[in-house]
Amino acid sequence: MNKYKKGAFQGIIVLNEKYFPSTWNFTAKVGATSFTMNVMDCLYKNNRYAGLILYKRDESLTYPVLEEKYIKNHIVITMKFNFNIETFLIKNVLEAAISRIMLMSSPFSLPIVYYQTDTLLKYHPQHVPCCVTHHGPFVEDFINHYSASESYIAFESKEKACHLTRQQKEGLLALNRKENVFVLQHSELQKNFIMKKGIDEKNIFKIVPPIALPNVKEITLMDKIFKFISVKKNEMLIISTVARIDYFKNLEFLITSLVKSLDSGIPIKVLIAGDPKDKGERRVALINLIPEHLKQYFLIIQTLPQNELYSLFKLVRNKATFLCTSRYETLGITPLEAAMMGVYTITPNSSLVEASMYFSDEDKFDYRPNQLESILRRIYKEKRYVRNLQADHLKKIFSDENFVESLLSSFQLIEQRFTMKQELIN
Repeated sequence: MNKYKKGAFQGIIVLNEKYFPSTWNFTAKVGATSFTMNVMDCLYKNNRYAGLILYKRDESLTYPVLEEKYIKNHIVITMKFNFNIETFLIKNVLEAAISRIMLMSSPFSLPIVYYQTDTLLKYHPQHVPCCVTHHGPFVEDFINHYSASESYIAFESKEKACHLTRQQKEGLLALNRKENVFVLQHSELQKNFIMKKGIDEKNIFKIVPPIALPNVKEITLMDKIFKFISVKKNEMLIISTVARIDYFKNLEFLITSLVKSLDSGIPIKVLIAGDPKDKGERRVALINLIPEHLKQYFLIIQTLPQNELYSLFKLVRNKATFLCTSRYETLGITPLEAAMMGVYTITPNSSLVEASMYFSDEDKFDYRPNQLESILRRIYKEKRYVRNLQADHLKKIFSDENFVESLLSSFQLIEQRFTMKQELIN
């Protein structure tokens, strides 16, 4: 093992190959990808980025394989493997990938490996510090608040829920067993759960989520959205945008409540975006919940790429209300982004929807259609969506600067703690 220069750490990112974006303007398939790309961008801009390891499952292999290429003059190694291959072989190849990146980029710096998820933690070498962020949700924590049967719906099947539970237990076991693994956490829900599972709070570092006001120079939006959001003076626009339409997002409750609001005389139009264009089954299911005579007031479309989402927020700020109806959500970036861009936002009054902690009580509702209806009526009457109080409050908490400062200081602390432990051992 080399004698590393103190204060000269370099970060290596480990990411599932299928989530690596082909362009920078992408809709993240999972929230973890968006966060990981922000981590990579921060390290790159601060000269702390060494390279990237993409892992890809290949069931045809009997031995793991490494493939090397360069993107923007930085080394990218793809590690192909499957979980049936002997553990020691995967460990050896992962260690070889880390060593190769450091040899080609910064041989005298301490590598700190950032894992998108805890999938590969059990293969991580003992002599290299690493960190991971839990985006969640943990199946066990969801069951603690709801039920096992509901978890089968939320995670799409009993088989998937059970598989994910086993995988998450393995990750937590690796966290408990390895002294060189640290946690970068942006979610109090996740932090509280992993601490109950025995993770030392000293090994958990708080990261300010990378939420910042985008600079929207050019509006990019589909024509049918342009037409739909052009509401009359006496109408109120409601929007709800998600990456995936699933049990967590609770959009059936949203539809039921807004149908009730329309029937009671509140003049609203509703734009909902979610799921990829080629997967429209769940959008159709939502449309089928709407009575025929009210369908003209709803537009339900595919999930929006990031540039279109921000264009939408810019166009409807101070004119619309963003409605989050999630059952369970660690952090929840989109409602916070909407509010920061000036779109008045309301959330469930629930500690299980983490974004709600950043909003005042008057901007929250219980999971009852009648109560949500009364809040929407008040918003309409008072035109609360023209105010900027939420944006002003959130801008003090979230920014690129706060994210970068918290991330780099966490990496520095990981370097200090790891080197101190190594010195004590030696």
